[in-house]
Amino acid sequence: MSTLTIPVYTRIFTDVAKERFEFWIDPEARKGLEAIKDRDGIPVAVQIRRAIDAWLADREATEKSAPRRALTRRRA
Repeated sequence: MSTLTIPVYTRIFTDVAKERFEFWIDPEARKGLEAIKDRDGIPVAVQIRRAIDAWLADREATEKSAPRRALTRRRA
């Protein structure tokens, strides 16, 4: 009697807190992201997530940062 082996593929989600988001980019930007992927081995999605994280951190818009205080007028 012979045995039959059937491969089973399981998709493992490492970070369930992420949400799918789709948007359009220029063909030149896509080519640049692909070039970086080929040169450095960094997947396009990772490059985009890193850029968004850096942009939000620069503007202190992430949940981790303290809320900005409203500017008040200085009385003369």
